[in-house]
Formats: sequence, C-alpha cells, structure tokens
Amino acid sequence: MRWKQWFGRTGVSAAHKTFDFSFDRSYMSLETAALGLGIALESAMLASVRMKEGVLVPVFDASHAVEVGAHNLVYPPQNAELPRIARFITWIEREVGGMARKT
Repeated sequence: MRWKQWFGRTGVSAAHKTFDFSFDRSYMSLETAALGLGIALESAMLASVRMKEGVLVPVFDASHAVEVGAHNLVYPPQNAELPRIARFITWIEREVGGMARKT
C-alpha cells in the first residue's frame, strides 16, 4: 500500500503531500525508519522483527490498520510444467479453499 492510499482510507487529504524517500522494497523502508530517517508504511508482519527488537514502534493501534489483499503467488513461466510446482499449486489451492488458478 502506498501513502496516498492509506491517507485516502483514513480520511486524510494527501493531494499535496510529497516525500523525501520512496522505496519499492519493504526492507529499504523499514531500515530507513530504523535508522531514524522517517516513518515506514509497512505490514506488521514484515516489521514484526524490528518491532520485537524495539527498534521500531507502531504509530497507531490496530484501529488504523488497513487490510490489503494484493499478494500473488508467482513463478517463472518456464517452470509451469515442473512436478514440484504442480504439487505446490494443488496443495495451496486445497488449503485456501480452491481459489481458481490464473494461467
């Protein structure tokens, strides 16, 4: 999730907000925040190790958390016929209730 989306979901106008840092990798935003150079907008799961260490602390309680359903399982197309890939896909589809596989 990007800041603009988070601001929108929490009702904060972000039309004119600019940021000194912007990363496309979670670890970079978390490490930048851990170094004291800003605040990271990141999943609690990815930030959990640094929070357990006491290096990072949440700004808000869970009431400001935003559910994001944007994760995908992906693999290189050349691996589509590998038996281990087929076994994994069969297993994960069964575990998540038979979600349709997109190919």
